[in-house]
Amino acid sequence: MTTSQRRYLIATAPVTGAAIMIIEILGAKMLAPYIGTSLFVWTAQIAVTMIALAAGYALGGFIADRATPRPAAAQPVTAAFGADRAARRATAGPSAFRPSGFQVFPSAAPLYFCILGAALALVIGTLVREPVALACLNPKIGLRAGSFLASSALFFVPLCLLATVPPILVRNLAAGLDSIGRTVGRLSAISTIGSVLGTLAIGYLLIPNFSNTTIMLATAAALALISLVYLLAWRATKPGAPAFLLFAILAFSITALLQPTLRIPPDNLAEIHRANSNYGLLQVLDDKDEGLRYYLNDLLFQNIYSTRTRQSAAEFTYMLHGLARACTPQIHDALCIGMGVGIVPMQFASEGVQVDIVEINPAVVPIAKKYFDFDPARIRTLAINDGRPHLASSKTRYDTIILDAFLGDAPPAHLMTREAFAEMKRHLRPDGTLVINSFGTLDPGNNFFTASLEKTLAAVFATVRLYTANDGNNYYIATDRPGAIPLRAPDLSDVPPTLRDAVAAIYNSERSAAATSPEAIVLTDDYNPVEYYDARNREANRRSLLALLAPQPE
Repeated sequence: MTTSQRRYLIATAPVTGAAIMIIEILGAKMLAPYIGTSLFVWTAQIAVTMIALAAGYALGGFIADRATPRPAAAQPVTAAFGADRAARRATAGPSAFRPSGFQVFPSAAPLYFCILGAALALVIGTLVREPVALACLNPKIGLRAGSFLASSALFFVPLCLLATVPPILVRNLAAGLDSIGRTVGRLSAISTIGSVLGTLAIGYLLIPNFSNTTIMLATAAALALISLVYLLAWRATKPGAPAFLLFAILAFSITALLQPTLRIPPDNLAEIHRANSNYGLLQVLDDKDEGLRYYLNDLLFQNIYSTRTRQSAAEFTYMLHGLARACTPQIHDALCIGMGVGIVPMQFASEGVQVDIVEINPAVVPIAKKYFDFDPARIRTLAINDGRPHLASSKTRYDTIILDAFLGDAPPAHLMTREAFAEMKRHLRPDGTLVINSFGTLDPGNNFFTASLEKTLAAVFATVRLYTANDGNNYYIATDRPGAIPLRAPDLSDVPPTLRDAVAAIYNSERSAAATSPEAIVLTDDYNPVEYYDARNREANRRSLLALLAPQPE
């Protein structure tokens, strides 16, 4: 083996190490629009990755040994060759004094065929991810098994094939037992450095700037390139096989790039914006016939805006603003944790309220400005941060706090605990209010989240009220002021006539989930099993919302 070959083999380790981490992290992101980002999804993705790596290591060891020629003249080493060492070396040859199997280097061609196969599997997985994910989002399968099946179907094969790299590299690069420890340590360190770089690149550079499809196909292209260079430059095989695999990779890649990842009904919706972000796929859709504009995050509807009246067409925006107005003595300062597309903050700002916003996703801001009339100049402060650390570092107090933060189809769990609400209470004035937009069922037996959220608020605030739209949208208002709320009748004058009856009905729908749920608990930072107990409801919600985007039969 030449020095250039050894160096090329060593350089392969960090590339494949980076690819494994990109597939693991990006794989979960690619599944998120279809099956969510719950604990089950990440658990399944990590478990499938570890199983694939274990299988790949075993397969790689088998391939490495099978690829190693065994010289017939090899003899075992003995400790008692003493003074006649030179004579024995002369008669038996130097191979007798090396560990059996290490004296002849195996072929590295199988290694690069495995990498080329991983590239092909990645491209195919990217092409079929939507039908596979939707098939796994099946009520008969369940979210836990469905997440595992989707991850396995799409990512097990490429991860397994990439995991064959370390044992084959060790077998190629270790000359004997006296150097195998150094070889394994060096390759492990180099591969780990590649994994770290891949992790940093996918999280901080690639996802915010490129689509998931582009990143995955680029990863496959890098793997295919590193394989083809070796197989052709060192003539490790006839060019026919790698050329065929390369053709297949290109064909599937072009198909994947041309295939839309979101099937929008063509008769009424037009996509006018699409951008990837660290917190999901962001889209803006226009229904020009109705004059409505939709904002979606990971294929889920987040807000509706009338382009004709320049008003929200979603009832929840009027409930958040209206509950705060009806239940707070006076509002001079407001904090919005989660800006959506800026409609609720702008409602308060138009009334002269000093508004601060905390938004975790910076990619939302330019979308809100361009498509939803959000004006940052009318906002006192706009902080790009998570709600919890922002509150911990702030000393500002408010008359009302609007909590409208969603991670996909559910509020972030760390913002729904006793400690989080205590921190929000610390930032409220004595008569201040906390208004929460949430999603969940109130049906007994399935209302663990909604009931536990109510019970957790009651552990922090003196007064808690729950209003529901009976479609999953729930609105909580909490204050440390005892007594009845609201203080005044809700003002529906700014609500569009088409929504006025629905909003009025919600104001008259006060209920208690905790009263019908004895299993409800106070959620804490230390114990918050909401994702586990609410998985069935979130799965059903995601299926129903995705159904809105399915092509309609003619």
